[in-house]
Amino acid sequence: MKKIFAVLLFATYSVVSNAQNFTNQEKRESALPSYKSQSTHGYLCRFIGFDVNDVMPELEMYLQEKLAMRNSERLSGVKDGWYVLAFSPEVSNSIKQRVLYVKTKIDKSNKITAMNITGDLEYVIKLFCYYWPTELDFESAKKKELVIVRNIDERISLNIRANIASIVVRKM
Repeated sequence: MKKIFAVLLFATYSVVSNAQNFTNQEKRESALPSYKSQSTHGYLCRFIGFDVNDVMPELEMYLQEKLAMRNSERLSGVKDGWYVLAFSPEVSNSIKQRVLYVKTKIDKSNKITAMNITGDLEYVIKLFCYYWPTELDFESAKKKELVIVRNIDERISLNIRANIASIVVRKM
């Protein structure tokens, strides 16, 4: 009888403990803004349909921390209806300026409707390979012409043509 009681007590404790752990995990995940999801490097942002003031700082922080790039304000601005942010390496020993351009189309409510990323071949490929979950590595991506990744409801494509790379983010 004591053994049965001990087994039932242990089973009850296990169920309650697991339920509490599951609830804590749910709380952590529900605390994330709707534009964020878990990723191998921390959090991955979705862009299309979300406020530019919420998601662009997340991308900028990623570029600063992981690729050592900073916002180059003198190259940023609005051009042909696209809001353009330019990023360049914090330290560069290259004679030519290496720049990554993040271009977004924004509707009247400040939501992103389209996003294109262009610029230095190496940085565009690194951003694609390291930011979005993909099986590609840097060297194999340089040989591809078109690679597509899906992130929940977005279609992210990497296009490489004649040493010019671009990332296009669109709603699926």
